[in-house]
Amino acid sequence: MKQIRLLAFVMLCLFGFSVNAQDFEPRVAPESPNPVIDEEAFAQIDKTPQEFVVGEYYVIYNVGTQMYFSQGNNWGTRASIDEKHPLVVQFTLPDGKSLEDNALILNDYCLYNKVWKSAFFDSETAIFVDRGSQANYFWQVVPVGNKTYRLQASPANPALNPTAYPNKFVGRDESVAQDLGNNQGSRNVNLEALPLSPFIEAKAGNHVDWQFFNAPGWKEYAAQKVLFDKSEDLRIAIEKGMDAGVEDNILTNAIEVYNNLESTVEAMDAQIMAIMKAINGEVGEGATASDPVDVTADLLVNADYENGNNDGWKGDAPAINFGALNAEFFNKSYTYFQPLQGIRDGVYSLSVRGYYRVGSIQNSYDEFPLRSNLNAKVFAKTAAGEVHFPIVNIFAGAAEKDVAGGGSVSINDEIFVPNTMWAAASYFDETYNENAANYDNTVFFVVTDGVANVGMRKDKTIDNDWTLFDNWTLNYYGNEADAYQLMFTSTKEAYQLPEDGYVVTRAYLEAFNSAAPAGSDAAAYVAALNTLESAYDTLTTNATLWVELDKVKSDAEGVAANDKFDPAYTSPLGEWALEVDVMKRQAALSNQELRQLIALKTAEVEEAQKHPRTDSGEVDMTIMLQNPAFDTNDWTGWTKTAASGGNVAVANNCAEAWNNSSFDIYQVVKN
Repeated sequence: MKQIRLLAFVMLCLFGFSVNAQDFEPRVAPESPNPVIDEEAFAQIDKTPQEFVVGEYYVIYNVGTQMYFSQGNNWGTRASIDEKHPLVVQFTLPDGKSLEDNALILNDYCLYNKVWKSAFFDSETAIFVDRGSQANYFWQVVPVGNKTYRLQASPANPALNPTAYPNKFVGRDESVAQDLGNNQGSRNVNLEALPLSPFIEAKAGNHVDWQFFNAPGWKEYAAQKVLFDKSEDLRIAIEKGMDAGVEDNILTNAIEVYNNLESTVEAMDAQIMAIMKAINGEVGEGATASDPVDVTADLLVNADYENGNNDGWKGDAPAINFGALNAEFFNKSYTYFQPLQGIRDGVYSLSVRGYYRVGSIQNSYDEFPLRSNLNAKVFAKTAAGEVHFPIVNIFAGAAEKDVAGGGSVSINDEIFVPNTMWAAASYFDETYNENAANYDNTVFFVVTDGVANVGMRKDKTIDNDWTLFDNWTLNYYGNEADAYQLMFTSTKEAYQLPEDGYVVTRAYLEAFNSAAPAGSDAAAYVAALNTLESAYDTLTTNATLWVELDKVKSDAEGVAANDKFDPAYTSPLGEWALEVDVMKRQAALSNQELRQLIALKTAEVEEAQKHPRTDSGEVDMTIMLQNPAFDTNDWTGWTKTAASGGNVAVANNCAEAWNNSSFDIYQVVKN
């Protein structure tokens, strides 16, 4: 196919274009500098601090230790600092993310593997620079002034993030010893390097301030690479235009821009758009709000994964099941999309059959009636703004039996949902599951400049959550006022509110119901869709908080009825529990008020359990321990010290000490 296209292109150039065939030659990719900083390159490092810019190549300098971000220690690939062997690094923005997401990837040239890798947060004590598929690999760079920065885990990481480790940064802790375990034999990487710590405070003995120096020779390469990559996009667009029979003059202009080595990114983008508009500009002709046109086949690539691959899609890659022909993301955040260019302006809908399991099966079942924590969303990003719609809970399309003939899981052998990709294929099929259509998810969006990115994203992770999906569709509704109105009303009607019987604060329900566009243009409708989403998220969070308040009420009633504890602490809790029913009938508390009340009464319940009566006999006082069962899956509440070698860690809600010569794990219980 490639040879045929090239032959056709040569013929067109010879006979149909003013551009000569020999003038159109593939550009040569720029040659990168040596990614290993040798003695000569090290001597060329200009120690002038730079303003940090995403996409530039740097060596990173630790101000306090006067050493460089490097690698060494255990396995030879642990993030470390070293005097003379800095890593060349580049922070990049993942496809589909914006700078506001604070989710960068730290790309590094790994000295042991001798390939480009990326750095990831392995645990609360270590970072490694040779990521495979580890989930906690997002970073943020925080300015502190005077061209000095701090490196920090990103909020996009599912577990190792600033919420779990507030005000903690990447740096050198002088108390952490060198650990050369497994860094021997064929490795022997930077044996003088000192380990970095991922989560340390800014205090004496901790060095968390960094500066960025230009990596020798890489700034020029980066500029050349940007132009080359864009020229490749243009070349691919030209090939698409040839295949589609685009008019000669459009392709002639594009080739002239391609051949001009002085062409800017903007000039090449303009030619790409001209070609894609010529290809896609007529797709959807005649569509109206009442009679939309299905444009899936014309605009989406690989919408049903029929080839068992991820062709056409960008961003984080899902797992594809070649047999079931569906896709999944498990236990991770992601942004996944297709770019559309040159399409008609107006209103579109993007749909996908899929579900989101909100953590474990039991947790997802508990969350389903509340419609809460639906973190996975279909989305579209256009010049008019970004819009989202939540992907339904896995129980939305549940069946009364195992419709897959295996691979299902049930609640009390009464409600069945898929537990494998193969089983999901059956649950998505109306032939087997009469509730299959309940797994359809749709986001409406508006295009104003011929460009859109469409797909799905999730920026929060609940342990063991699971997004599974198949069969994308794209419809066009025209560009008239009734299409805009349909976009809003259809979206509003599609939101599923908490089931009857659950308390929601009246003001939040009224805010959702009253949401409406403030104008008639695209910006007004997109703003209204975002208002709806925000109101819905607030509402479902509110329903969850009322449920949490009910649980605290039950705990308070239980403590109040327990005669082993001091009545001075328990009696007020019993009285308060009686007031909760009144609060529920009034349904007037804000989310902030509910959170404060839940925190206050939870603390009072815990305090009451710390005060047994003097004549009560034996009383279980586990309440005095923090995180006794390691439910947080980390060392929260515990103090841990360990000698070098082996491993002392928490995993799967259990602590272990493996091959360690000495360790000490304890809590101080007071009062």
